[in-house]
Amino acid sequence: MIAWWRFDTTDLGRHQLVHRAQLLERVLSETPSPNLFFAKPLAVWGCVAIVDDRTVVGRPDIAFRVPCVAIFCDGDFWHGRDLERRLERLQAGHNAPHWVGKISGNVARDRKRDDELTNAGWLVQRFWETDIVREPDRIARVVLEKVTERRRLVPRQR
Repeated sequence: MIAWWRFDTTDLGRHQLVHRAQLLERVLSETPSPNLFFAKPLAVWGCVAIVDDRTVVGRPDIAFRVPCVAIFCDGDFWHGRDLERRLERLQAGHNAPHWVGKISGNVARDRKRDDELTNAGWLVQRFWETDIVREPDRIARVVLEKVTERRRLVPRQR
């Protein structure tokens, strides 16, 4: 596979750039995101969710509106898994202030969003990308248990 980011685009015409962008878009759209790894088992079990819900604060990857459960699938690098170790490694790398600030800012933003959702009555669940890929059925069961538990607490509207 040839890495798309290594192409020099200076000699490409408009048509070629548009075609390249369309190809890249298709490749990215066909790549399964981690949330789909456990969203499929949830759908099989009859649990209906909204994927990438833009109407909820923080834009959760999966949202269950009636029981107010927000699920986030956090990438290990971008959301700071093993944060202390990651920050140490970033300090030793290229452009350290930028990357330390970026990852620290992402973690702070995640915590702020969690607080906002919790204060609005939502249950927030965060799962690491590698855990989702390794054990999608276990993650799906955890989510299903939380959703079922919350549904019992929420009175049905008629």
